[in-house]
Amino acid sequence: MRRKTLIVAPILWLLLSARSAPDLPAGGGGAGNGAILQCNDANGARALAACTRVINSSAAPTVRSSAFNNRGLVYLRQGDLARAVADFDQAYELDRRNIRALVNRGNAKQFAGDFDAALVDYNQAIEIAPKDSGAYNGRADTYLREGDPEHAIPDYDAAIRLDPKNTGALVNRGEAYRIQGELDKAIADYERAMKIDSRYLTPYLDRGFAYADKGEPDKAIADFNKVISADSKNVLALNHRAMVYADKGDMARAISDFGRAIALDPNNSEIYLGRGNAYQANGDLDRAIADFDRAASLNPAGPAAFNNRGSAYAAKGDWNRAIADFGEAIKRQPSADSYGNRGLAYIKAGQYALAIKDFDEALKRNPSDALALYNRGIAKQNANDVPSGNADVVRARLLDPNVGK
Repeated sequence: MRRKTLIVAPILWLLLSARSAPDLPAGGGGAGNGAILQCNDANGARALAACTRVINSSAAPTVRSSAFNNRGLVYLRQGDLARAVADFDQAYELDRRNIRALVNRGNAKQFAGDFDAALVDYNQAIEIAPKDSGAYNGRADTYLREGDPEHAIPDYDAAIRLDPKNTGALVNRGEAYRIQGELDKAIADYERAMKIDSRYLTPYLDRGFAYADKGEPDKAIADFNKVISADSKNVLALNHRAMVYADKGDMARAISDFGRAIALDPNNSEIYLGRGNAYQANGDLDRAIADFDRAASLNPAGPAAFNNRGSAYAAKGDWNRAIADFGEAIKRQPSADSYGNRGLAYIKAGQYALAIKDFDEALKRNPSDALALYNRGIAKQNANDVPSGNADVVRARLLDPNVGK
């Protein structure tokens, strides 16, 4: 079952404090303590205006550095990553002791997908301030986003050791453990985060993923229920509860949850795929095909919608459309499964030579695929190559005694 990997956003560090900043002159370009307070505490346009007044004032460089940092945070929250990075640049240039600006610049680069540049900033921050938990947390998040949980975990360890109540680091270390298949460790981290903040929903969501991965669907559903009861519009919880219901064979509930998720996120191709699979399992092939149509239109570069629609057409006995869709899936991502599916459709359509070629391709990609080997044997038998076909069937049953039964 496919699961989403969630990475909690790093803490956005605020620096500027009216108590630590000097009074600014009221005239001559001075911003005054009112601007300092608003730059530190306000949000959105008010904060931008206040921070800009401090930046353009005659305040000390350390105070202006803090103002650049805080304005950068506003831009970061607004998704304006280029302006955020530019402000963090200025903050750090004005005050090389402003480690928070360096960490925040790393965060902005991480959000922009510039992982190498983000790591440079986190590494520099750690070298200057080795007890800064935010730098370790940001570097760990970057490793996790890169798909490298092995390097992420030691950095989360450091971040948590320096800040034991960092629920984001606990949840993300749990995700790293879950990706590695260490599900009990993952669950332990999620539960530590729950004890720190019982209202924090992400640990319950992620523990639901872990229970589903462990094959404990009822516990997974209980966690998804908790999330949905607190946040009825949580698409991830609805979608993944639907997936667990489908795994349990409860297609009615699965279809209902997929429908609720689609109503909230109508342009998510994966939810249509999930509901299409549930419809197909329920024997409602026309609705399945309609959902796969929608998934393909939303993600035309992905192979899954074409492969699954091909399976639905095959279930209807429409071999030509099935063959065409499996072909589209192969164009996008050649795989043993797609070649095997098209090969079987070719057998059903009586095109044995083409079937044999597809099973050859499937076996190149997965030589231990007993089903592809068995079906190639059937195709060869039908193509009057009986000895070779029999040999394939025998070899397939050595790999899996139940294949073809």
